[in-house]
Parts: sequence; structure tokens; C-alpha cells
Amino acid sequence: MNRAVVHQAAALLLGYPDRDWPGRLHTVRSVLEPVPGADIRLLRQFCARVDGTAPLDLAARYVATFDRSRRRCLYLSPRSTAAADAACI
Repeated sequence: MNRAVVHQAAALLLGYPDRDWPGRLHTVRSVLEPVPGADIRLLRQFCARVDGTAPLDLAARYVATFDRSRRRCLYLSPRSTAAADAACI
């Protein structure tokens, strides 16, 4: 069960921090509270660190991390590598 919970929580937290971000964060924190595990602990630490951060500030970090780096691009597509790389620039 932990693996599925980790994957779902990470997917929700990796979404662009829009106006619904605080609600997603609250949901993830609530679900993770009773679940044991080292990977869960890391997700809880992330949630605690970003709790109270304005969605606009999180969005700026998101863009800097994922939209401006080929190494951390979240763009997944069956396109050629060159096309995918170009989308992440």
C-alpha cells in the first residue's frame, strides 16, 4: 500500500502550484499522517517545508526547477528526444 500512496501523493505534489495547491497539500498531508515509512517521511517533510508558502512563490520555484531545466523536465511524450528537449527549454 505504501508504494501506491507514495506515487499518488508525489503526483499530486508535482502538479503545478495553482490556486488549488493549498487544498491538494492539505489532502496529501491528511492521507500521509497515519502511513509509516521512510519515503512517506520525506513527503511529510516536503509538505511541512512548503506549508504556508504562497502559491505564486511555489509557481516561480516550479518554473525554475522544471520548465527551465532539461534534466528535470516533466514533459513526457512519445515525440523524438529532440522535440521533447526543445519543449523543455
